[in-house]
Amino acid sequence: MLDETEIRNAKPSDVDAIIELWKKLMNLCDSFNSIWKTSPDAETIYRNGMKNYFEKHQSIAFFFLAEDKATSSIDGYISGYFAPKYDPLFTLGKYGKILAIYVRESHRNKKLGTRLVDEVKKWYTNHDINEIHLDVATSNSVGLSFWKKLGFTPFNKQMFYRQ
Repeated sequence: MLDETEIRNAKPSDVDAIIELWKKLMNLCDSFNSIWKTSPDAETIYRNGMKNYFEKHQSIAFFFLAEDKATSSIDGYISGYFAPKYDPLFTLGKYGKILAIYVRESHRNKKLGTRLVDEVKKWYTNHDINEIHLDVATSNSVGLSFWKKLGFTPFNKQMFYRQ
């Protein structure tokens, strides 16, 4: 139930639960485009990145979790950071970047993703950031619709070429 879900900061003891959700996200990303197929050592690299986050980068990055208070199940997460400067050629200063969001299929369409994004918006506001960037696969119609409902607008289209 939604009111039994707490949005909170991740702790080092949450890494295994985050990795489980991250793997599901990576499988979903791969289904949109094989460019996102993970390497054999991706889990180790991601796990080391999480360790680095907890040791050094909590002031410029975030991992928020959606935890069911009754079962202690982690049912979603969102991660990202802020960068001090976009590009010296442009006037945009520091900006936020959402790297990943994932909500268990059984918990979708219950506003859990929206609550995670709302927490991120508060975090960015507290860091004096008023612009947030993210990437969505063009073939991910559900994701595109989700972000548009939250007020995000497309501004760029990345393209790739594989020979």
